[in-house]
Amino acid sequence: MKTITSVRVDGCLCTGHKLCLPEAPEVFSFDPVRDVAFVMPDACLNFATSAQGIYAAAAVCPMDAIVINDREPERVT
Repeated sequence: MKTITSVRVDGCLCTGHKLCLPEAPEVFSFDPVRDVAFVMPDACLNFATSAQGIYAAAAVCPMDAIVINDREPERVT
């Protein structure tokens, strides 16, 4: 598993399924006004200890809205 240096949620792709939240609750939160998930401020402090959850969150996101290390998700079809 690669070291995580950055995580973001693409607000244009996120449609509010909230599947990422239980995978890494110390990293992701939800904005009910905009109906999108987001990476919490200072979440970078948890990237090392939450890497498995972050990768799991990206895997379960049906919209591929979670971007890790500035790389677009790669789906296996």
